[in-house]
Amino acid sequence: MDNAFIQQTRRNVDLLIASGKYQEALNLCNAISSRYPEDKEFQKTAIAIAKEAEKSNESMIDVKLEEMDPLWDQEKYKEIL
Repeated sequence: MDNAFIQQTRRNVDLLIASGKYQEALNLCNAISSRYPEDKEFQKTAIAIAKEAEKSNESMIDVKLEEMDPLWDQEKYKEIL
């Protein structure tokens, strides 16, 4: 296993996470995990990314639903769709 490659890949994953690019980070972790199954850190990171992405998605949904409340109150159902 190329240690420099693994370190750089970890940095890339961290940058993707910081940028909110969870799917790309998850794909990278999964690719590395398949190539280097003995490195459990990428598997742990993939699990953490999936949890963070789920929280982020739930937050976005909550915001969108709150944005629709005035339209719902005004019975503007077509605008909601």
